[in-house]
Amino acid sequence: MKFNLGTVLTLLLLIAGISASAADSAYIRFNFSPPLRGNEFTVTVHDGISEHTIDAVHHPYWAGILNAPYGFISVIYKNSDTTYLQSRVFFDKGELPINVIPSTDSLKYFTIDEKASPHIISYDKAGGAAFDAFIKERFDIFIRYYHENKHRFGMDTAALGKGFRLGDTLSYREMDFIRQFPDSYISFWTFLSKSVRTILLSPAKLMELYDLFPDKYKSTPAGLYLATIIQNKINIDAHTAFPDFTVTDIKNNKIESARLRGKYVLIQFWASWCAPCREELPNLKAYYDKYKNKDFELISFSIDKDSTAFHRAVEKYGMDWPQVFGDHRLYEAMANWPIPQLYLLDKSGRPIYNTTSIRDKDMTLLKNILEERLGK
Repeated sequence: MKFNLGTVLTLLLLIAGISASAADSAYIRFNFSPPLRGNEFTVTVHDGISEHTIDAVHHPYWAGILNAPYGFISVIYKNSDTTYLQSRVFFDKGELPINVIPSTDSLKYFTIDEKASPHIISYDKAGGAAFDAFIKERFDIFIRYYHENKHRFGMDTAALGKGFRLGDTLSYREMDFIRQFPDSYISFWTFLSKSVRTILLSPAKLMELYDLFPDKYKSTPAGLYLATIIQNKINIDAHTAFPDFTVTDIKNNKIESARLRGKYVLIQFWASWCAPCREELPNLKAYYDKYKNKDFELISFSIDKDSTAFHRAVEKYGMDWPQVFGDHRLYEAMANWPIPQLYLLDKSGRPIYNTTSIRDKDMTLLKNILEERLGK
């Protein structure tokens, strides 16, 4: 059998790629010691880019590529309607068991056996203990308010607003820790899993915070992905570019951003449980009905997890424009909290309006832009 040089090089690159993937992979087995049962727990694994929910009963393992120096495992037991217990660890690449065992402390109920594998890194030793102590006061205030008022959030905008403000004070404290201790792994992880989504900092300031991290974090796939997300934010803020997307709506229609050129495209991120989202729907429906026969398209991306609640809301509010459910890639590509979010793209696909940087609660500015571009 003969191979030309091109074939040999291709094979070498393929082998190298396989080896690199194998070297960066992890295989995790979850075991629950009696009397603990897998169906009592919510288990997630975060690989540095994506979070994966584990079926601890029927599929109690995870295998994949580790995109950050360490991944993160969370095991949660809900012991009432308002409280839960959590055990969390970081993990390194390799094969490891995660043994969930009864705790000798009756108040904790369970714990993860951190001695089961050298690939398990204690949350506290990764900087978690110092981080938790640093944010404790503001965290306690926020979590107390959340548990006492979460039943009001769906209908009471004022209560929800106060919750967001308390969450903001907590986020500022977390980012203070990152600034002071950028070499700590918990700082990088907090930025990766939460702070990158903040709207409390401008995209440029967010990039400054990211730049504090050492190259050993920034050069990983997770670090490079973070840089891409922040650049997306910068581009949107500067009105220069919006991430390309291809999705399928709930009627099985394929939607490609490239094929929407020549139209003004209004993109909404929302959820059925979000009161401010529901409040803006009558205006959105009015804009859609008014301009749908012109060069205009409205697309709603739901971040709902409950399919029934989503479909019920779509029907209730007469949302007869394209709806996307279960595909969060575009939402994650911009990593913005909270919802609702609105983005208006011009005919070339450039963002000319977005509610993450503009306060337009009554949509007066959006209304004026649409009337100016599409007519009264």
